[in-house]
Amino acid sequence: MDGGVQGLGAEAHIQEEASRISRQIGLHIDWIRTSDELSNVGGGQRGLYKTYCAIFAEKPYEEKFLPPEVADYFQSILRSGGLIFVARDDAGAVAAFVASRPLSDKPDIVHLVQPYLKTPLGKTSYFAEDAVVPALRRRGISAQLKKLLLLANRAMGYESMVLRTSRDSTAQRNAVEKAGGSLIEGLIQDVDSLRLDGSLHPDARVFYTFDL
Repeated sequence: MDGGVQGLGAEAHIQEEASRISRQIGLHIDWIRTSDELSNVGGGQRGLYKTYCAIFAEKPYEEKFLPPEVADYFQSILRSGGLIFVARDDAGAVAAFVASRPLSDKPDIVHLVQPYLKTPLGKTSYFAEDAVVPALRRRGISAQLKKLLLLANRAMGYESMVLRTSRDSTAQRNAVEKAGGSLIEGLIQDVDSLRLDGSLHPDARVFYTFDL
């Protein structure tokens, strides 16, 4: 892509920031760029896939996911040319993760937000994932990983990013706004999420944009 910090310069810039944040939060940060790297952090009882399932099985989400579908989901992010960063502790257990993908890879979101975008679709990314295991929350880890993901997208030439979250998730919305997200006023998406008991739970989603 044009703009940003290009080629090897972009990679070095991202790696430098990842190393800085790693020291600050006391966790190892892996920039996942290949299927093999994803498999290495994904499997196991405390790997990415089961950790993802465990995080979203808890309140306030209470959503049901299975490791194979989570694996396919993250592989799809890689195939799209997206970015994945995984933070692990000294024992190798996944503690947190963030991910993004090109907004054009999310047609269900594109048709809703495109009228509100100030940048071309090809210059806009989608903030796909942001989570921290419960035991390590309220330590600034999510805020630092958000910074890393925003910087990495800027370095790769993106000019803006779109994020979707639950309208009723006050803590997440406050964190997004603190990170620089601006609410798209008046835009709400009604969705159904599969809960642990097998029921479909209606939820209203709102959208934020970040200028990179």
